[in-house]
Amino acid sequence: MRVDSACKSWLGQPFTVEEVGWPNTGHFTVRWAHAGTSGTSAVLFEGGAWRFQPDPATLAIYASGVAAALAALHEQQACRS
Repeated sequence: MRVDSACKSWLGQPFTVEEVGWPNTGHFTVRWAHAGTSGTSAVLFEGGAWRFQPDPATLAIYASGVAAALAALHEQQACRS
């Protein structure tokens, strides 16, 4: 089972971009809010394409395995069910 298929997003609830920072060329940060949660994400320009760069806390959630990641995402109310 994949986390993204088991943790459905909050459809119909928009993401709100609260701030965008451009600390250097090829990299920017976005502070956002969505369905009662918020965070900061990085986007990098690599190999001719923009790529989402998860923060260390997000990577740690997914590194813990599917069951633990789903439990953490549900606890954060990141999943709608």
